[in-house]
Amino acid sequence: MNVNFNPVTAANEPFDPKRDPATRQSHVSIRAFGIEFHSRYGVLAELRMMILAVDTWLSRGLFWHIDKIDFDSKGGSVCATLKQRDDPLDGIARQIASTLKLHLGDRCLSVFVVNHAGTTIAESRG
Repeated sequence: MNVNFNPVTAANEPFDPKRDPATRQSHVSIRAFGIEFHSRYGVLAELRMMILAVDTWLSRGLFWHIDKIDFDSKGGSVCATLKQRDDPLDGIARQIASTLKLHLGDRCLSVFVVNHAGTTIAESRG
């Protein structure tokens, strides 16, 4: 996916649920790059930001490990769930957490990365 990146700001967000209530549904998910992107409150702008963050900033070597990314805008958190693997993923999980926090940080307070069993193995707060 080739994307001409323009930083998303409140002034140019095309899917802002505050300006256009039709862009908000409940529990919206979309699958891209083999990852399920989920917005707990159905904010399409969150789905867009997560997809852009993965496509633009995460290297392919990192995003192949991700099974699902959940965005909870009211809780201010993003949670990435990793696919089941036998090898340790702590280093990969830290890289994923820091990259997502860097590029989604203006919309969330924390990023958690959990393994397939739901155990938190990395986080980035700020």
